[in-house]
Amino acid sequence: MTAAAGAPGRRVPGRRLIAALAIVMGATGTLWWLGSSPPMWWSPPAASDSAADRRARELESNLTAEIHRIRPADERWAVALRDADVNAWLAIRLPAWRDFDASIPWPPDAGLAQVRFGPGQVQVALDREGTIWSAVVEPAVAADRVACPPTHGGVGALPIPFGASLALDLLNGGTDAASRGSPRTFRLGDGRTVEITDIEVREGELLLQFVTRPRG
Repeated sequence: MTAAAGAPGRRVPGRRLIAALAIVMGATGTLWWLGSSPPMWWSPPAASDSAADRRARELESNLTAEIHRIRPADERWAVALRDADVNAWLAIRLPAWRDFDASIPWPPDAGLAQVRFGPGQVQVALDREGTIWSAVVEPAVAADRVACPPTHGGVGALPIPFGASLALDLLNGGTDAASRGSPRTFRLGDGRTVEITDIEVREGELLLQFVTRPRG
């Protein structure tokens, strides 16, 4: 005599179990796809893009000229940087500078970097062996530094709310330099000093305010 399907001793997975497994597999596949896909805004220009190359060179030239301009003592001044121009510089001019000067700090397995400016925050992304890691920081001028505390991180297109420190460590080759920030004052070759006095991040734009101090 043959036992009927579903009789005791031959349990058949119920529809709820099958549905739960399908949800888990679908969620796992979605997470894998998001993690392996770049952020939607990630679109570095090609090195052969002549328009991007021109923007990158103009940004570098104009910023250098503004920083070294002879100004009245303690005059305050500002520059506005668009993220499209900064990204052109990161994709085209920074690799050229790294080839020229091997002392420029950069993670050994890192490729291109890109940024996106939004209200009050900067999203920084870096290609590390084909995976795009990112961190969102909120730059602000502190007592003696420009601090960049992270708020959250991401891998690919997958946000990681609890992974800000991890993402920032990966962006910086295992160091916490970015979270500590950078000095807000730097010295020019002629002995003058330039001080960052304020930072404002807008949609697509970073506004930096400075004051140039005389020698002495």
